[in-house]
Amino acid sequence: MKKAVMAVLSSLFLLSTSAAYCDATVSLKTGTYDLKGNGDGSEQMAYGGKVYISPMGKNYKVNWAVGQSGNQTHYGIGILEQNVLSVSFYAPRGYFTGTVAYLVNPDGTLVGKWAPVYSDSQGVEKLTWLTDALPNNK
Repeated sequence: MKKAVMAVLSSLFLLSTSAAYCDATVSLKTGTYDLKGNGDGSEQMAYGGKVYISPMGKNYKVNWAVGQSGNQTHYGIGILEQNVLSVSFYAPRGYFTGTVAYLVNPDGTLVGKWAPVYSDSQGVEKLTWLTDALPNNK
């Protein structure tokens, strides 16, 4: 529970600090995105997959399917403020929690940095919009 609270607080902190640097509001496309990222800023920990973003009232539901088979799942809730989507996430497998802040670019791509709870490491991700279609369970 403490980890989940810290993830939410971290996400809100990133939202408040990142929003100050935004100068334009852009539209966030919902649907399926291609995922490219790495866990330490190098190609040695590169990964890929799909990310599914759907509206949930004023918020956004964000689900990651990481790996070629998509068997590593992460679930999150996001808040869009101007052109920053801040997401608190968790992965049931391994109890992995953290936060990610994505810059929503005018071309529809999202570029973000993420950090696990209680860690000094950061990862980076780029999401490229594919389609507005979502799988039934996403």
